[in-house]
Amino acid sequence: CELQLGFKGELTMSEQMEDLANALFLEKLPTWWVKLGFPSTRPLKSWRVNLQVRCVQLDEWINDPLSTPKVVDVSLFFNPASFLTAIKQICCQQQGLEL
Repeated sequence: CELQLGFKGELTMSEQMEDLANALFLEKLPTWWVKLGFPSTRPLKSWRVNLQVRCVQLDEWINDPLSTPKVVDVSLFFNPASFLTAIKQICCQQQGLEL
């Protein structure tokens, strides 16, 4: 890892590497992680655990894509509004109702 090489003095520490080291030390999310993942006010460890739980839920859906789970944890969704809109559309289609 570049950060470890920087700590050993084998690599010049860039500003981005320093920002990453500071964020990890303060147990906060590095800015570019938020851009790649999801925004949160959680500390780093809690954010990482939450991300892992979200990925497990997505993996379970990928393994069985044709069945809709009877119970879902909406708080784990990256975009819960789109899921709820899709469920509403499916229910209206099945019952012949308008949105």
